[in-house]
Amino acid sequence: MRVYLASWFESKEERKKERQTLLDAGIECTASWLDEKPFSETQEYSENDANKNAAFAKFLAATADLDVADAVRADVVVCFTTDRNLTDRAHTGGRHFESGIAYGVMLVGLALRMMGSPSWIRPIRLITVGPKENVFHHLPRILNFPTWEEALVWLKAYKPDVDELDECLAKGIADGSMTEGAVCMAENLKVSTTVN
Repeated sequence: MRVYLASWFESKEERKKERQTLLDAGIECTASWLDEKPFSETQEYSENDANKNAAFAKFLAATADLDVADAVRADVVVCFTTDRNLTDRAHTGGRHFESGIAYGVMLVGLALRMMGSPSWIRPIRLITVGPKENVFHHLPRILNFPTWEEALVWLKAYKPDVDELDECLAKGIADGSMTEGAVCMAENLKVSTTVN
């Protein structure tokens, strides 16, 4: 199973701890931004402001492309939230964009499966950790967990079903069959929760 951690850049060190708990549980973390260096450490540019601005814009676009790819290839996107009343943290909102992408992919996947298309459509889940920050966090398909520890329990319970689906899909791809078994697995993931 693959999990993407969506959070504000300044929380990188905290999120690296959560990444390690995922790895310890045999869960892959696709959030490569956790190892990303800031622009000032990765780019060389002349002292000319126009060159620096152009280099920075290029860096941001490449970083955004990588983050989107990392989020889309995950089975679960975890969006960390914070108390809106806290004023000591500045956030740019990238994690909300990533969450929106995950939600959109989830809806497209559900719609395609409902229309009977194709058996290899993978489920994706979106969960939040922390308080519900905005109106979208109240959508019924988004699971909300107050703490990382509670989310991790759910992720560990969800992992065997996703791994079983991966095995089924790999077998179907390998033998060219992509049988109804893959459809059945995709539609009948066993883990459910009433957390919201």
